[in-house]
Amino acid sequence: HETLDKRVLAAISGREPTSYAFQHPVDDTRFQAAQNLALVSLLLILNHEMGHIANCHPHYMQQHFGHGIYEELPISSRPEKQNRLSRAFEWEADEYSGVVTYLVMHQIRSLFVGIEELPTDYVLSAAAFMLFLYIHRQTGGPFNVESPTHPAPQHRWLRMTHEIETHEPVSY
Repeated sequence: HETLDKRVLAAISGREPTSYAFQHPVDDTRFQAAQNLALVSLLLILNHEMGHIANCHPHYMQQHFGHGIYEELPISSRPEKQNRLSRAFEWEADEYSGVVTYLVMHQIRSLFVGIEELPTDYVLSAAAFMLFLYIHRQTGGPFNVESPTHPAPQHRWLRMTHEIETHEPVSY
């Protein structure tokens, strides 16, 4: 049974990421599983960003709003119409990410030591939860509140989990 050092627990509760960033499970199998869940989370992020490109989000924003670059997190405030559109683009990119990552995981799941026996749905749901919890902790906002440009992390996680488990996009 693994336990965390009291200093690490204090750092986590104090939100000092550098203090516990290099902590990992002592058991080799758990360590490998944790690394592989992190890799699946990275696949979700990569496929999310590819979803923006595949769905022509940057091109659309450039053509319709004159943006020279696609701003994921704009520096200045924007009209509410653009913010609503950005949130819709995030949902669409999340959907793309969930579907593509699911398909990729079915093909390469055997490469992931420590999680290869788990159902793909379970692995992706766990990775999505880790990812959106991380986003929530880094932004410091409430888990269930959206920003001007992004849906709430909790809602994104629940929706992606639903799509992964049912293999169907959530209807709008």
